Amino acid sequence: MDQYPFTVALSSGYKEIAGGRTRRDIYSLAIVFVVAFFVRILLMLLFKTYHFESEWDYGYEYARIARWILLGEGFSSPYYDTPRPSAVMAPGYV
Repeated sequence: MDQYPFTVALSSGYKEIAGGRTRRDIYSLAIVFVVAFFVRILLMLLFKTYHFESEWDYGYEYARIARWILLGEGFSSPYYDTPRPSAVMAPGYV
C-alpha cells in the first residue's frame, strides 16, 4: 500500500522543490520581481523622487538626529538649531 495514494507524478520539467512550488513558479516569481524592481528604479529616476529640500522632507526628527551624529555632535535633539542632549527617539532607529 502506498503511503501517499493521492500524489501525482510530475514530468521532469515540473519537479517539485521546497514548499511545493515548481521551478516554473519560482522562475515566474523571479521575473515579476526583477521587472517590478527595474520599473520602480526607472520611475524614481524619471520623477526624481530622491531629491529632498531639507532633512525635514525626509525622515523628519530621525533625519535631524542622524545629521547631528554625522556632524560629530552626538545624539542631539531634533527640535533645536544647536545640539542639545536628547532622549526623544530610540538610538537604534537612527
